[in-house]
Amino acid sequence: MSIPKHTERYTYLDGWRGLSILSVLIGHFLSIHGFNAGRFGVEMFFVLSGRLMAEILFIKTSPLPTFFKRRISRVWPALFVFIISMWLIFGRTDTDLLVGYQSVVSSLTFTYNYYSIYAGHSPVLDHIWSLCIEEHTYILLALIAFLARKYRFDPLKPLIAICILFVVNGAVQTFIQHLNYYSVYWRSDTRSASILIGTITFLLMGQAKQVHALTAVISFAIAIALNFNFIPDPIKYSFGTICVAIAICSVKELPDVLMKYLCHPLLIRIGLISFSLYLWQQPLYKMIHLGYSKFALLGAAFVIATLSYHFIEVPVRKYLNERWAH
Repeated sequence: MSIPKHTERYTYLDGWRGLSILSVLIGHFLSIHGFNAGRFGVEMFFVLSGRLMAEILFIKTSPLPTFFKRRISRVWPALFVFIISMWLIFGRTDTDLLVGYQSVVSSLTFTYNYYSIYAGHSPVLDHIWSLCIEEHTYILLALIAFLARKYRFDPLKPLIAICILFVVNGAVQTFIQHLNYYSVYWRSDTRSASILIGTITFLLMGQAKQVHALTAVISFAIAIALNFNFIPDPIKYSFGTICVAIAICSVKELPDVLMKYLCHPLLIRIGLISFSLYLWQQPLYKMIHLGYSKFALLGAAFVIATLSYHFIEVPVRKYLNERWAH
């Protein structure tokens, strides 16, 4: 049966989310020698976020108040429950999984990525760095969208200029200052480039008249090759990310024989719960060294994420969106 390439909900993007979170889980619970699947999964998420923000802010020109309200309803409810749960569970532990109030505050204020670099960190909250970068970049993109609408200019030029500055900043800190991955690429003033690349690529490819059906496959294969551990980080998060962006921005052109796998119901289901799964897999992953079975912990992550999605994410988001819409 043929899979429609254009659906109202963009089912294939849910499939992409599923691939992204599975990559994160493989990196955390299984690991592949010579390839950090977890970091690659995060990069896939970043690029997808940039592609979606390009459509929402620059193509559909969504009103900015609506944009921010929907971001709050999408992220805050599940995040708040998760953070407070981690504080209640690990706030008094005498192990290295301790969650201090500073980590709680920095997580809820989306400053954890810088707090973890300069002050300290809590292992069960370490993944919040990527969410901080996303929220910071959304504010930047909204600002550019506001100015572009007000003064009627093409947003591509400032987007490209800022993206280049961030990429260069990452290269300088890596090659000249000799800082490690965590000190460089957990910063918004470097890693936001990944989201911006997704935004820029979507806008540019939207102007293209035709995209080859196998562009996504070839680009994705090159992206994987550029993300092996021996490749320098500035290459991964520039040329490698561009290839990821080309793949996601042309994925709707996949041949039906491949699209049916990306639109597989199980993969889509995993994509739908990917945010809750992203939140709850981290503490369970960090408990592996305590002697628990990694497969039992992984199973628990899916169970908790499913509950979070159905009883927190969906109902609260629906409640808020319905009331904010009036």
